[in-house]
Amino acid sequence: MQEQFGWSASSSGLILGSFYYGYTLTQIPGGRAAEVYGCKRVLIAAVLLWSLATVITPLLATYSFNALIGARILLGLAEGAHFPVMTLFLSLWFPTSERGRAITFSFLGIEAGTIFALVAAPWITQVYGWATNFYVFGSLGLVWCAFAEVNLSSHPQTHPGITDEELMLITDGRESKQRTQADWGKLIRSRSLWAVLSAHSCFAFVAHWLALWVPSYFRRHLNVGLSALPFYTVLPQICNALISLLGGYLSDLGVQKGYSTVSMQRCGCIVGFCVPAVLMQFFWFVTSPMAGAVLMCGAFGCLGLAAKCGHFLHMMESMPNHVASVMGVANTLGSVMGFASNLFAGWYLDTYDSWGGLFSIMGVFLFFGMISFLSLVRGG
Repeated sequence: MQEQFGWSASSSGLILGSFYYGYTLTQIPGGRAAEVYGCKRVLIAAVLLWSLATVITPLLATYSFNALIGARILLGLAEGAHFPVMTLFLSLWFPTSERGRAITFSFLGIEAGTIFALVAAPWITQVYGWATNFYVFGSLGLVWCAFAEVNLSSHPQTHPGITDEELMLITDGRESKQRTQADWGKLIRSRSLWAVLSAHSCFAFVAHWLALWVPSYFRRHLNVGLSALPFYTVLPQICNALISLLGGYLSDLGVQKGYSTVSMQRCGCIVGFCVPAVLMQFFWFVTSPMAGAVLMCGAFGCLGLAAKCGHFLHMMESMPNHVASVMGVANTLGSVMGFASNLFAGWYLDTYDSWGGLFSIMGVFLFFGMISFLSLVRGG
């Protein structure tokens, strides 16, 4: 699309970043709605809307630049509820000793979808044109809505196929339904809230940028051809999925062996933030696609641990009755940071034309994310 319409790096950053205008607005209302009205209703409505927004994107892109911006904003509005609802689902449906694996397996679906898109999109573009990608992926979302309407339940106790033994295991002696009254005064005074918000802001600034700019890095900076691009963009996603699965398993194993949940969350934070922060300082010296792929696999692969085995798990444990609302607040800040990182990346590359410098700056953000979480979450 960039080549066809002749967009600059700054224009591409604006298009990619405009998603976060809408994404920011629905995070908190979406999470709160899920707590009050149930996860199922909110999630199906959100997926339906973002699927339709995806399908109409090619038409609006050919109409005008502003119309494309509008499509991206609509997509963001719909997707804003996704992570708050998903976090609430996991909090309701899994006991503490299984949440590490639950959250990493759930995110595996996102990563598998990303890998599928990175592999399929170049081929679809070459054979059928770039617009077909939007029609195919939007239609898959509509199919999921029909499946979810039949099989999804907001709470374990409302699922028709659940047994008493399964319900006992899931609830694990805790309240099985979330409260609908949010105590924001207590939340604001909580160190855990500020630990989650600060860590997630730094995480999101880098993660959103990586998710959108990795293909450009290999394509435009390292001159990787379109036919070879899937290998270099998919490999870091695969490493992310595998390392996250291992991290979730080890996190649950540590809890089952008697280590405190806080200790395991701090470990996830250290590995997830520190390893990518260090590796990103070496992108200054990358001159070949293979060297870039090795560093990207390590950085992108470990980054997910900071959230999935770090502050996400801490949020689910320390604020269980308000987890969707808190996730909404965290992702609102995260989406602002994501929008800012895309604008910043476009400006920095247009001004300094230095990918090494950009990676180095992103590594500094990750370092501050680690320090903020560790300083606020103590014990264990």
